[in-house]
Amino acid sequence: MRHYLLLSFVISIATLTVSCKSPVQETTEIVRQSLARIAKDPDSIKVRNLVLYKDGTICGEVNGKNSYGAYTGYQNFTGKWDSQTKTFTVKRVGALEPHEQILLELGEKQGKSAKQILPHHFCGGEIEWRAD
Repeated sequence: MRHYLLLSFVISIATLTVSCKSPVQETTEIVRQSLARIAKDPDSIKVRNLVLYKDGTICGEVNGKNSYGAYTGYQNFTGKWDSQTKTFTVKRVGALEPHEQILLELGEKQGKSAKQILPHHFCGGEIEWRAD
């Protein structure tokens, strides 16, 4: 009976240890899963340098394998974090599209910042946390 109780206690502690993730770890995993849904090889996705801004924008770098099975190299990405539903919506991976570049150039001529023109495509503002 003692061995059974001790084993139950050890299993309970191990389960709590494994399932207790910090908010940063949990968010990082959700971001990784969201990026994996749009990847050629979802299991290969790696993320690093995540930053969550107070407005809900998350920026970071992502790497994954291409059709040939080779890693493509880290690319910048941005998206929107919803803390209520714990969901992440990818807004951009890699370089700007041509129409976004045009909007950016027109806005900058009017004295607007990149963050004002394409708010979910650029990072900036007050940082809530940074995952290193």
